[in-house]
Amino acid sequence: MTVLRWIRSDARAFKPFIAHRLGEILETTDVVEWRYVPTKLNVADDPTRDSEPADLTRGSRWFNGPEFLKEDSSSCPNDVDTSKLLISNEDLETKVFAVNVFNKEDAFVQINKYSSFPKLVRVTAYVLQLVKLFQNKALETKSVLATY
Repeated sequence: MTVLRWIRSDARAFKPFIAHRLGEILETTDVVEWRYVPTKLNVADDPTRDSEPADLTRGSRWFNGPEFLKEDSSSCPNDVDTSKLLISNEDLETKVFAVNVFNKEDAFVQINKYSSFPKLVRVTAYVLQLVKLFQNKALETKSVLATY
């Protein structure tokens, strides 16, 4: 049901992983080709159900597919109306873009002054630690002054 909702929705509303998979599906198939198959008829669900062990022998439906696929299309399970199903907020992603513009001369760390990337990373880490230390000291000072 969840995958059907995704396929029948706007792929751009989802997190990148899901959106990319939906894009691949929709490039090669048509939305109307996708239908709901109830768990009891869904061969892919067999190994994931705890109720009874999956029959994975050569003659099983696991290897041969469900019976309704061997018959005419009228024997296919009825489709469900996924338009009435709500898409949960956990499936959606809010995108926030932030841009920080500053003068490169005002930067704490001058990138072009370091001969290697590891050295630049190490210096940047030290600078960030110092900034955090000073921020904490400023907050402590502010809270001490506020008590007087």
